[in-house]
Amino acid sequence: LGMSRDNDAANHIRSYSMEDDFKSLLFSHCTPGDVIRNHMPDLVKRLDLEPVMDHMVAARVVSEDNIKEYKGKKAKMDHRQLNRWFLRNLVLKGDNKISQEFMMAIFCTQYEVEDHHELVKLLREGLLASMDTTASPTMLGTTNIGSIEAPFQTNSLISMAHAESKSSFVLVMPEGEELRDYQRELAVFGIKGMNYVACAPTGTGKTAVAAMVVADHLTKNPHGKVLFLVNKVPLAEQQCLEVRRYIPNLQAQFITGDSNSQISLHQLFYDNSMVVCTDGVFLNELKMTLHSDAKRLSLSGITLLIIDECHNAKKNTPYAMIMEQYVRMKLMSLGNSLPQVIGLTASPGAGENPQGEVSKTLEHLVNLCALLDAQGGIRTVKEHKVELVHFTNQPDFNLLKADRRSSSDSFLRLLLSSMEVLEGWIQINTGVGCPHDRQQQAYENWVVAQRQLSEQRRGPLERDVRSAFHYLLCFYGALKIYHELNQSDAVAILNEKIATDTLKATENELQFQQVYKHFIDRASCIPCQVENPMLVRLSDLLVEQFYLLPTTKGIIFVTTKDTAQRMCYWLQEIPKLKGMIKPAVVTGQSKEEIGGMTLAKQRSTIEQFHDGRLNMLVSTAVLEEGLNVPACNLVVRYNHVTNEIARVQTQGRARAKGSRCYAILETDSSKVLQEQLNKEKGDLTTKALEYLPDGENLRQEINARQKKLLIDRDRQEQLQGELKTEECGQVQLVCKKCDFVICFLKDMRIVAESHHVVTDDDILSRCTMKGSATAVSKGEMEIGQKVHCCSCGEEWGVMIRWPHKGWCYPAIKCKYVSFLMPDNFKRSYKQWKGIPFNIKKL
Repeated sequence: LGMSRDNDAANHIRSYSMEDDFKSLLFSHCTPGDVIRNHMPDLVKRLDLEPVMDHMVAARVVSEDNIKEYKGKKAKMDHRQLNRWFLRNLVLKGDNKISQEFMMAIFCTQYEVEDHHELVKLLREGLLASMDTTASPTMLGTTNIGSIEAPFQTNSLISMAHAESKSSFVLVMPEGEELRDYQRELAVFGIKGMNYVACAPTGTGKTAVAAMVVADHLTKNPHGKVLFLVNKVPLAEQQCLEVRRYIPNLQAQFITGDSNSQISLHQLFYDNSMVVCTDGVFLNELKMTLHSDAKRLSLSGITLLIIDECHNAKKNTPYAMIMEQYVRMKLMSLGNSLPQVIGLTASPGAGENPQGEVSKTLEHLVNLCALLDAQGGIRTVKEHKVELVHFTNQPDFNLLKADRRSSSDSFLRLLLSSMEVLEGWIQINTGVGCPHDRQQQAYENWVVAQRQLSEQRRGPLERDVRSAFHYLLCFYGALKIYHELNQSDAVAILNEKIATDTLKATENELQFQQVYKHFIDRASCIPCQVENPMLVRLSDLLVEQFYLLPTTKGIIFVTTKDTAQRMCYWLQEIPKLKGMIKPAVVTGQSKEEIGGMTLAKQRSTIEQFHDGRLNMLVSTAVLEEGLNVPACNLVVRYNHVTNEIARVQTQGRARAKGSRCYAILETDSSKVLQEQLNKEKGDLTTKALEYLPDGENLRQEINARQKKLLIDRDRQEQLQGELKTEECGQVQLVCKKCDFVICFLKDMRIVAESHHVVTDDDILSRCTMKGSATAVSKGEMEIGQKVHCCSCGEEWGVMIRWPHKGWCYPAIKCKYVSFLMPDNFKRSYKQWKGIPFNIKKL
């Protein structure tokens, strides 16, 4: 029996054979917890368990502590009390395999059958009238077996006997965690097979909700395949590990565009029950399905599709494009081959709604449901709101206003006068004057737009014009830093951004360098004046917080990587917090030399924050959603205002008891108004969710909007196709940095709808290779070394080889090149899909 080799114990329960396949069959839908809850009275009445207990104790199947506790209980309890204690405390909390075998023996004894074969026969024929053959009214309410939770299905033993799986997927709650009622409430819709969106605040355990549905889905569908989509690279591994933490016997892997895996997405699906991947990887897979002879993963090969942070399904995002293919297949009457879809989000948002109308927000929500085919709607916690509020504990943001810097500030005037000199040179040489206040966001947008235009023109002064706008942008960055931090920070940022290489500089560029050097010399003579009023506000807040609660953990959200890094230095110098505050920076993934972080560094920082080596993170928007961060006591948005969804997500980081949230903004700034608008839009979303149609009404709305969605998309693609009327002809592809000619555009080809390669035989003489010579296999491709300009060293793309086709070409990234027109005018595009030229397929 797996409990004892003693024949008396085996004979007492009845001898039976238990094959592995039957154990999996019977217990794929039930646990001892179900038996105890539903059949305890009958078990205690009909079965004498005391001899079995004695043999288990003698055989030391249970622990020494259990033995001591058992002996103590035996002296104090009567027969039936001891039975109950034994079942609840030794069987249910013991080894799960032993528990299952033990309960199987009890079933055979209770229903007076010789072995499990006879029991299965009776179950299938429905002859066990005393068994519950209907769905339990508390379908999700199972008993905890140690740390193990059963798959959340009905207690019907008839459905057990018809189970097709040889293995079940059991949800395991990690030590110190328990499944909450509001999570069960959100999961029930997925367990019923609905397409829907599960909406709950950040940090409330939506991944556990998804894991419940996954466990149930794969138990019901032994050959099912689950695709878990994420929209950020760090989330792929995080969500994969998290789901496996809840379902230990789940075969799952993750893949991203940065992965060096030589296994294709299709092969990963063949080898695993669940794959977590980034949206871009799956979208490329769907595109290549239409243009490749190799086996590819399609939507019809998936049985459950989970979309993390599904509010990002909008416009031309990968999420939206994936779901458009889904909707198209559905409307082509291929719905039977499509997966169940579940979206996860902290807030679906209010959409484009400047007037704050409920009807507009409601329309946005229905459109989101249509795109995600969420026939079950957007589900929020209703029955267990009290429990949700208890565990989220999210205070609203308190607005702290700080005075602006004085317009007579000496350093500020020096900054503005330096920018004025550069603007004057630009106006004299190009005729373009600045139409915006230098201290507004519109000014930065103007500078960036003008620099991009200068990159598209060729002429004797264009290099100098580009340099002038570059210097102007650097000074504007210093101005932004000065408004948020201190004088020394602004100077440090300017020094980092401007490189002064006089050997290669033109005469005008030397003039710009003199403007920079003059500024640095003058700035060094200006004494550091009163500290930034916003920093004073923040300093006072932090001192108060740490003195009230020395164990504080917090996050300060800022606008840029530069601000994050400089603020981290400033935090370490606050006199009253020396030795108390341990800060670190968290930014998005990019090159470290431009302020970004590698994925490993990002993980390491969050891990140190989790274990207490750090207690304050200064972060850009990267920590707003998705990444697992421990509950915080303090969340501050420092001059950082985006939209209503981000507001809800940052608020969700303050989950610790007694936590506080603050927004520190300049008085009378536009951000104060935007903050108020975001709060109103958040309330508007909550209100609109109450009016969202349900049932058949919602399904009809979704079907109508899905048809309109595809009509609009087809029109848009048709329009884009009509715009691609320009022939490649004499158009040349040139290096964006130095104008070195790469090739004629007519010598480029498209491979698999996404890779733009140069087929000119002489291309290798115009570029150099850098990086590892070891190719990395990705499906049918082998990614080789990076391709760089042989003139200036600027990166162009990578070498890609398709072994089965015999192709090997440099693939060019659109953002690194310009298009030189026959009239000597240059154009630049961020993505290949935006160009107006017809490039042939290879």
